[in-house]
Amino acid sequence: MKYWLALKFLAKYCVLGIPTSVSLDQLSEALSCTKRNAQFVIKRLVAENIITWQAGVGRGHYPSVTLLKDVHRMLEEQAYLWLDSNKVSQALALVEEQQKSQLLSQYMARYQTEDHQRDILQVPFYRGTHDLDAIGITRRTEQHIASYLYATLLKWDEKSGQLVGDLAHSWTIQGDTLTITLRKGLRFHDGSAILAGDVVAHFQRLLASEGANAQLYRFIDGFDALDDYTLRIQSAKMASLLAKLISKDPMGISKLTEEKVLGSGPFELVEQTKWCTRLAVFPHYHGHRPWIDGVDIWNVGDHAKQFELHSDIYNLQYQHLTNQSSASLQQQWEKGAEYLLINANRRAWLAVLANRNTLVEALLALGLPPQIIDQEVAGAASMAGQPGCVPSADFERAKALIDMLPKLDEPLVILTYQLYQHVDLAKYYAQMLTKLGLPCRYRVEEFPQFERTEIQQQADIIISGEVLSDDIELSLLSWLMGSRALDSCLLPEQKRRLHLAVFKALEADSESQRIAQLQGCEGLLQQDFVYAPLFHVKQHLHFSSRVSVTELLANGWIDFCDVVIKRDTR
Repeated sequence: MKYWLALKFLAKYCVLGIPTSVSLDQLSEALSCTKRNAQFVIKRLVAENIITWQAGVGRGHYPSVTLLKDVHRMLEEQAYLWLDSNKVSQALALVEEQQKSQLLSQYMARYQTEDHQRDILQVPFYRGTHDLDAIGITRRTEQHIASYLYATLLKWDEKSGQLVGDLAHSWTIQGDTLTITLRKGLRFHDGSAILAGDVVAHFQRLLASEGANAQLYRFIDGFDALDDYTLRIQSAKMASLLAKLISKDPMGISKLTEEKVLGSGPFELVEQTKWCTRLAVFPHYHGHRPWIDGVDIWNVGDHAKQFELHSDIYNLQYQHLTNQSSASLQQQWEKGAEYLLINANRRAWLAVLANRNTLVEALLALGLPPQIIDQEVAGAASMAGQPGCVPSADFERAKALIDMLPKLDEPLVILTYQLYQHVDLAKYYAQMLTKLGLPCRYRVEEFPQFERTEIQQQADIIISGEVLSDDIELSLLSWLMGSRALDSCLLPEQKRRLHLAVFKALEADSESQRIAQLQGCEGLLQQDFVYAPLFHVKQHLHFSSRVSVTELLANGWIDFCDVVIKRDTR
């Protein structure tokens, strides 16, 4: 790779046949290697008559390099060779920014030929997918994809609103103990058998992880294999939720090998690059086979209009990526909310309730930026509440509240992640707070860096969001007890009060009572002014006429196992 990066460097800085001064430091920096290794590359280029290299004589005189061949063509040919071998990242590293769209278009087109033998669902997306190991996933898109890669012991059936067996053939609950009998003939994606010991190993790997997903599962007191097909799971504090806990995404059963994480679900991961995530049906899945043969999720990013891509389901901004003249639209209000957190641990004055109150009220008085208001959003009073009116901005009130806050030695820091609405809001808050006399800057992190505690602890304000599933009880519990951002912002006494309130809620007899009390826990956070819900989002998904229209799931996606691609019978 260093050889090809050297050619790219020469193509950028040298003109054919004209000597150019180049320092060894410049070249080694471009190749990300030592000077000695850079010298080895130079010797190879000289031996192949691509360059001449004249060492500098005397202090301050750089070496002189003369380009003897047109390396642009060499780079282009090598890039296409790597593209043909699915080495997309290496190929893109050889070309300049303006050439990347052309390369990506060719890469996409390779999988979009007129091959009607396989039915592949084509989906454009605004970014590449992150790590798809179920134990560490916190973003909804990755959670959705992973739900097809990994089977759980039990699963939530959207149609019946009940838990049903997945890997489990049957189960019983007695007191604080859940006993599960596995199906026979279960297989991981490499064909190896799934036995009770593999499920225990997955659970132990989940507990050993440093991710937020592990928090709820630490309340499980026992997780044992009684034989190859029988599991016994115990929890004193969460006995009423044991069955639900093992149906959650982090308990999508996997097996870690030296090469990769093996799944157990209806689809297997066959490719994951920065540009494409490809799923294919697993032929030995124990349940019903999906109708489609696979799913391709393309990262078209901010350059979607430069690509030609047939799309089967898409958001409004990707409407041009389908050749269908008509499309069906499904839309719904998203369960959950976008919200802000105030880090009570960040500065001494933020540990004072009155100051947090003033800061939260000032932020709410700023309203929302126009680019968010112009979208279909609604005011939020709580996570699971009904969409309401978006409050109007009151800049005079915001200014009066800001004047009541202590003077800062350094600017406030707003932290968020790469979701366009969150970035727009963080930028708006930073600009308006600064304009009104409270210096502020914003910081945008990618996942999983955004989830790192040490990064969140450096922020005064965190902008995030939560999408609730149809199981409101477990969704609220997961957020209250498993949100790393929330945990980073709470003072020790606030954490203690929250945990006591949550466990008290779990003692309620009925699910409706538990949900009501968990919503009360959310209210406690609002009263402490460490948390404020901001707005609800309306989800939109377009379906091309080529696919069957299905109901949206709570996360805004569709069920890959239900969708059908229609045959052209003309």
